[in-house]
This record gives sequence, structure tokens and C-alpha cells, in this order.
Amino acid sequence: MSSIQSDLAELIGILRLNAQKRADSLFTLKGKYTILRRLARKFAFEKNIDEHAWALEICGKSEHSTSYTWHRSLLRRELMDQMFRLEIRTGPQRRKATYQLRKSIFLIKTLLLFGARRTAISLVPVAMKIAKEYELTSDRIELLDALCSNASLNGWRLKFERYDRELREALRLRVAEVEITSLDRQMDIENIGRARPSEHALKLAETAPHESLILFREFPTFNLGIAYYRIATSASVMTSDFKHGLTLCENAQAFLSRFPKLYTASIKGEFELNRLWMALATRKYETAAEVAAECQKLFLEGSNNWFIAREYEFLLLMHTKQWQDAIHLHRLIVTQSRFPVQSDQVKQKWELFGHYAALIPEVGKTHSTVTKSNAFEKLLREVPIYHQDKEGYNTSLFILQYLILASHGDVKTLTEKSEAMVKFVYRNFRGRHEGQSYAFLKTLLILNNSDFDVKKAKTRAKKYIEVFSAASIEKVDETQILPFEVMWDWITNWLGTTR
Repeated sequence: MSSIQSDLAELIGILRLNAQKRADSLFTLKGKYTILRRLARKFAFEKNIDEHAWALEICGKSEHSTSYTWHRSLLRRELMDQMFRLEIRTGPQRRKATYQLRKSIFLIKTLLLFGARRTAISLVPVAMKIAKEYELTSDRIELLDALCSNASLNGWRLKFERYDRELREALRLRVAEVEITSLDRQMDIENIGRARPSEHALKLAETAPHESLILFREFPTFNLGIAYYRIATSASVMTSDFKHGLTLCENAQAFLSRFPKLYTASIKGEFELNRLWMALATRKYETAAEVAAECQKLFLEGSNNWFIAREYEFLLLMHTKQWQDAIHLHRLIVTQSRFPVQSDQVKQKWELFGHYAALIPEVGKTHSTVTKSNAFEKLLREVPIYHQDKEGYNTSLFILQYLILASHGDVKTLTEKSEAMVKFVYRNFRGRHEGQSYAFLKTLLILNNSDFDVKKAKTRAKKYIEVFSAASIEKVDETQILPFEVMWDWITNWLGTTR
């Protein structure tokens, strides 16, 4: 998609949701069917962009012709103009207020530019009220600057002193907002696309919460508050201090709820998702269940956050041994209407979930009494190949293969696959021997090296068993679809009778 195609797609997307009747008429069949309207409808409703065909149909010439490119540029300008006449019908109130305020400031500055000072200043009080109410500090600074200028030009000393004082306070607040936003963005940079924190990230996790807390205490506003709690929560994730992170999320919600016009459902959902997986990681299952129920109310079914919340809910059900509920939830998700359009990563994750859930009927049996399913046979033949979040998925797949083979007492194949597991552990866990995933895989290798003598393996792997059995060490994700200690009990039960 070219740059102008991308621009048109974005502009049309905004206008179709928020346009006034004049702009919306570009996409309807009513009225005169002009070249501009025909082109607008093509970009708005055609699934595949084929400008060559459109140009021939509409202009009778190629997409590179002067006529077609002129009309396309005209459409872009028309859509841009309509951005000043939106009727925002969706989204949080703050978005609507910000849009109206920015329009007012543009009008005030334009009036000042052309000398209509009296009219411009008459618009400031309403705009100032919105800026204060929604903590739009940079906009408030522009309005205060206009008031200071007007007071000085009219020789109003007292008014100037008051406006000047407010302007300086707003500037100090804005500096604090900029500083804490910078810290928040630095944390994002260190978190996005990284499987584990770097040395620089860990150092930042130590300093950023302290620096942001100082700013937050000086200016206990919504903007400073949400930034501080995001930074502190991210730091707790980097350092695996999930108990503290859970407390931070709860404190964040208590503070942010004081600002009902600013504390939107999306912000609440952000902290609820963090609470959900942190409660799961710290084994506060009752809290996790309560948050999972709240997430169902917050997120629209089929939305991205809805799928994320249901992932954690599935893990919660698996970790609390609510097997049938987990199987039912899996069936609900994979048959949901929007599941087919989810990313490959999401679909791979739920595929893994389904394979783990399929093992549940074998729990409690000495060995599986049924032959391996075609799906299981396919899994056993595959070398782990998941590319997104490769380490996490492949760890889970190695464990799944081990579970399937152990459930059938197939020590011969387990022995054959041990070399691949040794290479995987060496390559992916080099220098990271403190984690639970490493401890569990290492224990399985020790079991192999002990000729599947469970008693001997338990003695040799005692320190690793203690690590993977502990709570609050790692985030619970696709790597640990079932608790490690539960899977270890299953494996030792299945293999304990092979000798």
C-alpha cells in the first residue's frame, strides 16, 4: 500500500465513524454521482485496492493519468478538510473534549493572527475549563500565554500577575509530565519484543520507579499518577516481583478512580489484565477469578483484549484443575466468530492449549489406554518450529511431546528425543539457569539420564524441583500451561511403573 493509499484509508476510517452529514455524503449513493464520490466509495468499500481498474472505470485512463491523480489528490484534501468538522460518537469523553479543545485553540490562534483579539479572548474561558478538567496541560499553557499577552497589552497588572503565576505553575507541571513520559517510554522500549530484560533494562527498573515517584508526589495528578504506576508495574515485571506488581495495580486503580472523567474503561482494563496474570503468577487464584470475571464485563467479545483475558482465564482454570471448564472455554474460543482473523501467534497459542487440554482424560491412569491420536502423532514427529516468541512456544512444545510419550510409557522415544532437548536447553537457556522453565527441562533430562528411575531422579534433581515448584518466580504463560509440579507428578506417575 502506497503512502497516499494509506492516508486515504486512515482518513476514511475516521470519517466513517465520526463524520458530519456533509462528509458522510461522500460515501453514499444519494445525490449526484461525481468522480470524487465514486473514487471515495472505492476506497471506502472495496476490499482489495486496485487503482488500475478503478482509474479505467472512473476516468477511462490509467492510474498514472493526470485526471485520476488529480481527483485522488482532491479527495485527500477534501477528507483532510473534514477533520475539522467531526462529530465524535465513540470513545472516551476525554477524546471528545481534546478534539473540541484543539479546534478552539486553532480558532483562537487564527483570530489572534488576524487581529481579532477581543473575539479570540472571549473564547478562552470555556477552553480553559476543558483544559483543566481533562488535564490537557500543553493546551492550558497556550491559553494562559494568550491571556498573559492580552493582559500586558491592556496594562492589567493584577490579571497579568495571576495569569503569569498560573502559566509558570503549568510549565513546571508540563516539565514533570515530559520527564515522566520519557521514563515510561524508555520502559516500553526495553519491554517490547524482548523475551527477557537486558542489563540496561534491569538498571532502569531500579531507577525509573524512584524518579517517577518523586515527580508523582510533587504533582499528584492523573497524568503523573498513571505514568508512575505504569513505570512501577513494568519494573516489577522486569524484576519478577509479581507480589509487589499486584499491589501496585490495586493501588493504581484506587488512585485513578478519583478521576472518573479520565479513568476510562480501557485504562481500567489495562491494569485489570496486569492484575489477572500477576494474581495467577502469585497463586492468588481467588483474586484471579474475580478479575477474570471483571474483564469479561470490561472487554467487548472478540476484541484483542478479550482474547488476551480469556488466555489468562484458561491458564487459571488449568492451574486450578478445573479441567472441564478449561475444555469448554477452549471450545468457546476456537469457535468464536473472530478467532479465524486473529494473528498466527494467537491461533498457535490456542492450538497448544487444546493439545494440553486433550491430555486431561489420561490423568490418573497408569498409562494411556488409547492409541495416540493423529494430532498427537503429528506433534511427536515435529521439531519445534514456532517462530513468534520462539523460546516460549518451543519450550511448551517440548514439554507437550514429553507428556504425550510419558502418558504412553514410551521411554524408547523419550530417550531418542533427549538429544534434541539437550541442544534446545543449551541454546536457549545459556546463562539463565535460575528460571523455572530451565529447572523443569533440566529435571526431565535428569530423569532420562537416570534411566527413568523416578526415585533416583528426584534425588538428583532436588534443587531443580524446588525451583519449578515455587510460586511468583515467573509469569504464567504458554510455557507453563499447567503448573510444572502438576506435570511432574503426572510424568512420574506414568513412568513410575515402566521399570
